[in-house]
Amino acid sequence: MKIGDAWSKYHVQSQLYSNRKKELIKKRDTLIQSGMGDTEEARGVILELSGVTEQYEQARNAMGQIMDYAANLANMENTKQQAEAAKEYGDELAKILEVARRISKGGKVPPYDEKKLMEFSSEMYQAAKNAAMLHEMEEEEYDSLWEEEEEPDDGKKRDLKKEISEKELSIELPESGDVTIEAAAAE
Repeated sequence: MKIGDAWSKYHVQSQLYSNRKKELIKKRDTLIQSGMGDTEEARGVILELSGVTEQYEQARNAMGQIMDYAANLANMENTKQQAEAAKEYGDELAKILEVARRISKGGKVPPYDEKKLMEFSSEMYQAAKNAAMLHEMEEEEYDSLWEEEEEPDDGKKRDLKKEISEKELSIELPESGDVTIEAAAAE
């Protein structure tokens, strides 16, 4: 039986028992007030009232059990959804930390991975980039940790370092005789 059907069935039964209880209580009280509280009819009404009260309580208990069961099912589903969300978050965090590790070791990661790290934590991204400066010569190229469908579909992979290096410089530099590239790199 479905939960909804069982609930409806016991709800209707409890209402019927409740209505019958009210009728019997009213009849018992009328008999007592009229001085017929010690008659066979009064004892029959009290006996029936006792049985109806017991049936009413059974129906109410069944409804409580149905409600508990339904609540437990809902709690299990909520827990399952929370566990799935926590797992997805954990997987995403593990990927982000791996991207930060790769960058900080001087590795070359896809632009999409860098973007994910930057969106997650610009501080972590900056720390990884700063650490990468120490490992500039050890550059290793990595594939993306995210599924291909998550990457932007622009038809080609971007080389962020190359793009930046090809942009026009818009600041004034000292004359080439003032500072040499080799001397600046040695410092």
